[in-house]
Amino acid sequence: SLLHHFDDMDDPRVDRRKLHALPDILLIMFCGVICGAESCRDFVDFAESKKDYLKNLRL
Repeated sequence: SLLHHFDDMDDPRVDRRKLHALPDILLIMFCGVICGAESCRDFVDFAESKKDYLKNLRL
């Protein structure tokens, strides 16, 4: 799967500040760009509107 490629990436963020897994963020960014997202708000709106679909991709 697409997410499998992201699993080996090092996450430079501080552990206590992580709200979401890096592969999940990258998946949202990747799919959002394909769907035309251009701003941070676009990516948030995209992720919220596709939440159920994106959860199924993560399995």
